[in-house]
Order: sequence, then structure tokens, then C-alpha cells
Amino acid sequence: MPKNKLTVSLEQLVERGTIEAVGKGKTRSFMLCKRYYYNNNSNMQYVRQSGIDDVRHEELVIKLARTQNGIFTKRDVMELLGLSDTLAYNLIKRMTANGEIELSQSGRYAKYKIC
Repeated sequence: MPKNKLTVSLEQLVERGTIEAVGKGKTRSFMLCKRYYYNNNSNMQYVRQSGIDDVRHEELVIKLARTQNGIFTKRDVMELLGLSDTLAYNLIKRMTANGEIELSQSGRYAKYKIC
């Protein structure tokens, strides 16, 4: 099946409530709808499938920084997590606001370090 038809079919399934889209852009994936998990008494599996990425992103960034002497760039975050420029920026901004990391070198090639 050509990619265009597959994409259209997935979007139709999302609109019908059969599956859910998780993420955006290139990292977008699909999973069965919440109703499926509820009907099969698998609520924990639903939560695990739908929320693990957001919870783990910060942990993975910290782990990466530790392997690089505590320093990382936005490009590193983009490559590690498969995020767009904007999503990587938002994650870094949130981590900075939470006091987990701080700006080490500003400018076009900004670097961040673990606090």
C-alpha cells in the first residue's frame, strides 16, 4: 500500500476513535484507543503506552549529559529523542525552569549543563 493511502487510513482511524496518535511530526506513532484497554481491563498498559515518552525524555537528556561530561546541546536532544527543533527547545526550557539544567554557553551553538 502506498504511503499516502496508509497515512490517510491511519488518520481516518484516528478520527473514528479506533486508534490514537501519540507525538507529532516524524516521531508520531499510533496505538489502540483508550476504550480498547478499558474493555480488556488493561488500564495500566494504556497509561504505560501513552505516557512513557514524556516522563522519560528528561531522564534520557540527563543520562546523555552525564555521558558527555555534563554538557549537551539542543541538537543532541533532537537526535537523542527524535524531536523537532521546537519540541527540543521547549523541553530544554522546561528543564531549565525546573532547575535541572542551566545554560553554559549562549549563542548559536548554545550548550547546557546539569545543575
